[in-house]
Amino acid sequence: TGVWSICGEQGEAWMPDECYRQMGYEPGDFLPDDAGWRSLFHPEDLPAAIVKMEDLIFDRAPVFNSDHRLRHKDGSYHWYHTIARKIDRSDRGLPFLVNGGFTRIDDAKAIERQLSEALAEAQKLRDRAEERGELLRSSGLCAGVGHFSVCPDLGEGWTPDETYRLFGYAPGAFPSTDAGWRGLIHPDDLPRVLRENQACIDGQGDIFVSEFRMRAKDDRWVWILDRGTAVARSA
Repeated sequence: TGVWSICGEQGEAWMPDECYRQMGYEPGDFLPDDAGWRSLFHPEDLPAAIVKMEDLIFDRAPVFNSDHRLRHKDGSYHWYHTIARKIDRSDRGLPFLVNGGFTRIDDAKAIERQLSEALAEAQKLRDRAEERGELLRSSGLCAGVGHFSVCPDLGEGWTPDETYRLFGYAPGAFPSTDAGWRGLIHPDDLPRVLRENQACIDGQGDIFVSEFRMRAKDDRWVWILDRGTAVARSA
């Protein structure tokens, strides 16, 4: 952490010796005025910093707030967060000062970069999953296959629009829940289907496989082959 003060009109600038040493410089290696600081900025960060400083000086902004890279004595660049304010001294007949403070934030920027990379990777995986899901839905439609997912304990579920349409229903016509699907199963088949489903949930089989009748939108009973598996999410 360091501080500095600049009076551009009088051509004066000040910074404690320790602040120079934090960046590997000896006191006086550079003048901590506007030109001196600009010479240390990373070229990619300088234009935005200039705009922000001009906004402060010309009273378009109350504070200069910037994250940027500064060059150390050894030539390496490091991230800093700088905040500066304009100090009006006109009541004493003196030109204004710009006082600032800076903090090195390499670690925070590294975490920020890792999070950004993780989010980008997650988005890629999501995009791939959506592409694969679309392929699965398309291939399923061609073969008359529908997909769904339910969580009985939470009363939640998900069903693609295409699966509803396989049975003639509009998307969302019945709740995509355990109870919603049970309500469409033929009464004569329901007890057996429930037993087979519970056996799968209890771990008595890896896959639930059952043939039963389901009511379509036009009230026809259509035979279907249902396959599913219980997915544990306690981990």
